[in-house]
Amino acid sequence: MESVILEEEIDPKYDPTEEEVLEYASWLGMDPEEDKDLFYLAKEGLKAPLPKAWKPCKTKDGDIYYFNFATGESVWEHPCDEIYKRKFQKAKRRKLKAERGEEITTEDEDSDDLLPGEEAAEGEDNGEETAAFHENLQHDDVTSDELTEIEKLDGKLKKERDRVEQQFQEERDQYHKERLHDLAEFEDLLKDKKLEEEEKIKEELEEEFEDRKKEIRAQFDEIEATRKVE
Repeated sequence: MESVILEEEIDPKYDPTEEEVLEYASWLGMDPEEDKDLFYLAKEGLKAPLPKAWKPCKTKDGDIYYFNFATGESVWEHPCDEIYKRKFQKAKRRKLKAERGEEITTEDEDSDDLLPGEEAAEGEDNGEETAAFHENLQHDDVTSDELTEIEKLDGKLKKERDRVEQQFQEERDQYHKERLHDLAEFEDLLKDKKLEEEEKIKEELEEEFEDRKKEIRAQFDEIEATRKVE
C-alpha cells in the first residue's frame, strides 16, 4: 500500500502560542501591525478541524497530504487554510470600507465558506452509488476501493514530484553549463586582453630602447668629434 490513512487528533485544550498565531496570520496575508485586530481568525484557523469527508494521509515517503473521500480531491495544505484566507480577506475588506465610510455589501459579509468540491459532496444526487459511498464513509474502516484510489493518487503525486525534481535538476545543470561557458569566455577575453597589453608594453619598451640607443650613439659621436678637434 502506497499511502496510510490517518485519523485527525484534536486536542480540546490546545491553545496556539502567540508565535504560532503570528506565523499563521502572516501566512494568511495579515500585516503584523495593521491587522492585529484580525488575529482571532488566525487563532481560530489553527484550531479548526478538517471539513467533512477530508482525511489526512501519509505517503510511503512520510509526506502528509489531505484527501477528500467524497470528491477524490487531494491537497498538500490543510483544507481550512483556503477558508480562513477568504475569511481574512472579507474581514479586511469590511474593515477598510468601514474606515472609509463605505457601504458594506452582502459580498463582504461572512458566509459559510465551502471548499472546492464540498457542494458536490453535499449535493442533491440521491443515486444508489452516491448513497452507498456516503454510507461507507460513516464507518471507521476504509474500503479497498478507497485505498486503491489513494494508491493511484499517491502514484500520480510521486510521478509529479519526480517530474518537477528532474526538471529542476535539468534547469540547474543548464544554468551551470551556461555560467561555465560565460566564465570560459571571460577568461579567454582576459587572456586576449593580457596578450594585447603585453604586446603593447613590449612595443613601448622596444621603442624606448631604440630611442635610448640613438641618444647614446649621438653622445658617442659627439665625444668622438671632440677628440678629433683636440
